[in-house]
Amino acid sequence: MDSLRFRDGSSLKEIPHGKGRIFWAAYPVELAEGADTAAGLYSYVAARVGIAPMFDSQLPLPAGIMYFLPSAGFSPIRPDFRKSR
Repeated sequence: MDSLRFRDGSSLKEIPHGKGRIFWAAYPVELAEGADTAAGLYSYVAARVGIAPMFDSQLPLPAGIMYFLPSAGFSPIRPDFRKSR
């Protein structure tokens, strides 16, 4: 796995660019075990740029099922979910 070491030993850099900023992480946080590392970085960056959370989740969430339906096409679909017996 590739990583980047900053000269000052930090693992995150905030670099001004035009009217915005680039946040550069030394390690690919999306590949960390679990989602906590990526969520922490994303939350930090969102707070730094003034983005407020859209939802306030109350954890733990009740048990349930999440369906993810990726689509490579542009035509709309109407999924039909039926509970199996």
